[in-house]
Amino acid sequence: MTKSPATRGTTDTAAENVALREEDLESLLAKLQQGEKQGFAAPTSRPSRVQSERAEQAATQVLEIVREMVLSADRTHAATRLTAKLHESFPNCTVRVGWGVENLEWIFDARLGLLGVENALFERFEVTWKACRNPESTKPHVSGGWILVPLLPSEALNADATQTSGFAAMAIGPLSESDYGRQAIMESWSDELTQTVAETFFSRPNQTWWRHLLIKAGRLWGHRKWGVPALIALALLLLIPIPYRVDATAVVVARDGRVVAAPFAATLSETLVRPGDRVKEGQTLARLDGRSVRIELESVLADLDQAIKDEDIALAQNQIAEAQLAGLRRRGLEAKRELLQSRIEQLAIVSPCDGVVIAGDLRHAVGNPLEVGQSLMEVAPPGAVEVELEIPESEIGFVQQEQPVNIWFPVAARTRWNTQVDTVWPSATLRDEQNVFVATGEIDAGTEGGALKVGMRGYAVMKSAWRPWTWRWLREPVGWLAWRLQP
Repeated sequence: MTKSPATRGTTDTAAENVALREEDLESLLAKLQQGEKQGFAAPTSRPSRVQSERAEQAATQVLEIVREMVLSADRTHAATRLTAKLHESFPNCTVRVGWGVENLEWIFDARLGLLGVENALFERFEVTWKACRNPESTKPHVSGGWILVPLLPSEALNADATQTSGFAAMAIGPLSESDYGRQAIMESWSDELTQTVAETFFSRPNQTWWRHLLIKAGRLWGHRKWGVPALIALALLLLIPIPYRVDATAVVVARDGRVVAAPFAATLSETLVRPGDRVKEGQTLARLDGRSVRIELESVLADLDQAIKDEDIALAQNQIAEAQLAGLRRRGLEAKRELLQSRIEQLAIVSPCDGVVIAGDLRHAVGNPLEVGQSLMEVAPPGAVEVELEIPESEIGFVQQEQPVNIWFPVAARTRWNTQVDTVWPSATLRDEQNVFVATGEIDAGTEGGALKVGMRGYAVMKSAWRPWTWRWLREPVGWLAWRLQP
């Protein structure tokens, strides 16, 4: 069977890559084995037995790391295998590798994976990475309880190689001074071992996302008999128009509900109802403590009698100025008397309408002082509810009056409610720490005691104009890009 030129090209390239990896592996393994026999430059001319064993263990560990890294497709995969192998030796530590050219571009963490600039750890590791950029030696050193290992390209330590190949740094930690692993690395990892790992790391290509995309496209082109039709079918599928859905949160609220508030500042003396109780118009719901009001009224009445007497005496003695002053004082006391008498009549808080108490359990508030206008209870006609739709501000442009709405509440999973948008609030409001617009609509809660209760939350869907089904996700990015590119 004859292969096409594109297929032969792809196969040849893959074969060359495999051959290159095998050559790299053979040369690096030979170098490692030779270095292992020579002890990798022991720190003294006569190393101790413990130092020799540690040097052997380090050489074996690096040998395994290099075997894994040589088989990596790019530097990201090499960093993955490097951190994984080191994490096996230091399971309780954090192992990271960072790479960049002028600035740090990415970090790979053995536990967290690939980290970009949006991660909080990126900025902290960048300081460490820059500190290791121009080292005097590639041998591991300790900084802040972390073992730092600079990884430089193989051209030369002081050459300008980092401008083309970039620069990498490896961090292991935190480790205490008495930690055996720290002592083993510091004593056994020589410049030759570190340079071997660095050479293997920088021998891998630095593949970017667009290079991955080109490789995938080349493989797909090699199967163009089915790949091209598949791409056309996918493009057509992405352009299928469907009604645009505006999702919102539905909240059941009382319709024609009346809030009962404290008429003046006083102390709550007694509560007679609780949420769920049926009440009649004028029925007493709670009572306020009126002792202070009655005491004040007695004082005002005494002052009023004295003001009336003073006014009469002044008129009898033809003292016009004193009579006018007494008259003014009398009228002020009469107004105060009427106010206190009105408050005494309001000591009994009554229901403003027939209905059911839907909010306001004051049983634990008896004896507490109340402020004027403080909300105490809410009374609403039974079964009279409506729905408020909390619409995200990014979707309010697709909502208008009389637009059909389909609502679903988890408490009544088998029932769907259909209504329409009656009104849309002209300004946004903050609910659940989100900026939303509120639309209202009538809803039939069924018979009294039905499934819907005030305060229940559900899901609402409003259908708008027809759009491609991917438009929901592409609308904002495309609009932002168009705004950025406009002259």
